[in-house]
Amino acid sequence: MSRITLGIICSIFILSMLSGCNSAPLEQIPLAPLDWITELGGVVTMQAPIHTRDTQYHYISYDAHGERTSKYVDEVLFPTDVIVVYKPEMSSPRVFLAISPHGGCLLSWNDGSRQFEDPCYGSRFDIYGKYTFGPSPRDMDEIPSEIRGNMLWVTGKISYGEER
Repeated sequence: MSRITLGIICSIFILSMLSGCNSAPLEQIPLAPLDWITELGGVVTMQAPIHTRDTQYHYISYDAHGERTSKYVDEVLFPTDVIVVYKPEMSSPRVFLAISPHGGCLLSWNDGSRQFEDPCYGSRFDIYGKYTFGPSPRDMDEIPSEIRGNMLWVTGKISYGEER
């Protein structure tokens, strides 16, 4: 089965699960089949259709003189950018916020170095979300997940990374 076909099947499944729900945020939703994550290489960046309240969302703006200002705000994210990791050497899948804890940039996986990298400020994290290098004040933030059958389920809660 192709990646596109699997992605479409996953999207249809999630939308069908959500269609019967009211507008209130859900406690848990099915995110993706484990087979799909494995077929895509074990590290998948996606948008999860969950409301996530991030009390430490990093917000950067610029004033009239072009000077950058940075602050943390309390923000509700929807959809939520996540990175799902499911490798054979891991005991269970992990779901991380795809946003750097330092500067708010989207993290990306580097297969060569086997690390997540912040393209804006250079912070790096291992496959388990642990800080390895750069200005980040903490490990990657994680979203609690569980496996039911062959499906990965997530909540809208955030477990902030351990301070370094």
